[in-house]
Amino acid sequence: YLLSASDLDDEEEGEGEDAIPASFLSAARIAELRVTHRRHDSDTGSPEFQVAGMTERIRHLTMHLKEHPKDFSTRRGLVALVNKRRRL
Repeated sequence: YLLSASDLDDEEEGEGEDAIPASFLSAARIAELRVTHRRHDSDTGSPEFQVAGMTERIRHLTMHLKEHPKDFSTRRGLVALVNKRRRL
């Protein structure tokens, strides 16, 4: 697989100092959702709290799988997470 100079320039333009990793955004969003769905300040186990975090993780994994459709280990983890959320 060969890259041309223009391909390398395009990749460098996409990565700036302002680029925030998707995993960080997802973690920040999970924390924000958990704060809004907790019953009290020290709540970590209520179903609402757990489902809020799982739903955001499912959304993040779904977006990852749209970009990487052959990532079967992630797909397996996603299916397990959806089943765990359904049981709650």
